Amino acid sequence: MSLKIRCTGCKKRISVDEAFAGGVCRCPYCSEIVNVPGGEMGGARVRPAEPGGRPDSPAGTIERPDSPAAAVSPSVPAAAAAPKPEHIPVARPVMIQGILAIVFLAAFVVMAGAVAFVLYKQLTKPPEIVPTPPPPARNPFEGARVGAVAIIGIEIAPPALYLVDGGGSMSDSISYAQKMVRMSLRTFKEGQVNVLVLTDEGVKRANESFMPAVGAEEKVKALFAETHGRGATNLQQGVMEALDAKPATLVVMAAKGLGDDAIAAIVAKAKESKTVVHCIVLMEGEDIAKSMTDLATRTGGQCKAFSVAQLGQWNQQTKDLD
Repeated sequence: MSLKIRCTGCKKRISVDEAFAGGVCRCPYCSEIVNVPGGEMGGARVRPAEPGGRPDSPAGTIERPDSPAAAVSPSVPAAAAAPKPEHIPVARPVMIQGILAIVFLAAFVVMAGAVAFVLYKQLTKPPEIVPTPPPPARNPFEGARVGAVAIIGIEIAPPALYLVDGGGSMSDSISYAQKMVRMSLRTFKEGQVNVLVLTDEGVKRANESFMPAVGAEEKVKALFAETHGRGATNLQQGVMEALDAKPATLVVMAAKGLGDDAIAAIVAKAKESKTVVHCIVLMEGEDIAKSMTDLATRTGGQCKAFSVAQLGQWNQQTKDLD
């Protein structure tokens, strides 16, 4: 059996064999000499030094040489000798303390590793990319400044010429083109305009030459009354003929596109006459919009494309002109 005691020096629990009860032991941690509590023990044991031996004989008492004590031990020491340091037993550490120390150390290492891992992940974490919200949808029919001369949100400069394709491809949208042109004429306070409609018979004009924009709406209305959106038209020929008038702005309204060669020829003539060409596509079609955008961009103009559904919605949101 062993006794569990606490060192008086380092205060740690140590274990010593029960045989050393009432004696001393050495702490395995700090080497402090610790008294082992307990009573008398049988057998040989090491006891700590006692304060003194037996008391001296009373004064005047002379021990007889022939007494039994003198015969057995003529030179008995006064006190038992103190144990030598090498004879002091070393106690054992209490195992639970070592286990707890190991557990605490392991827990500390794990926690330190976890903290280091978290810090590493935070430091090496790529910056979070916040997705940019899409821009709010803009009304394609708007865009021009308030009070500016414009058509469907595109600002234009006089003298302006409108060329509307009146062929079969425009059968579903010719009425929208007429309304757009007439609403545009109402943004003029001064300046010259003319309106051309391309048919299968050629180009028809609202007036033989440019005319004041103010008061021109009646002639434009009469021109469109004769247009029904049928037949085959030559859009390149109509644009080239419109450029002969050398307008500052040419607005081309169509439901079909142009080939690369046709665009190149039109761009060359537009630059020669210093004309800005704006294109309004009145039909769905990526290829059509792409070719007309190419034409407008290369002359410094803009292009807007609308589906028939968009045109119908716009027509309902705007007031009737007649």
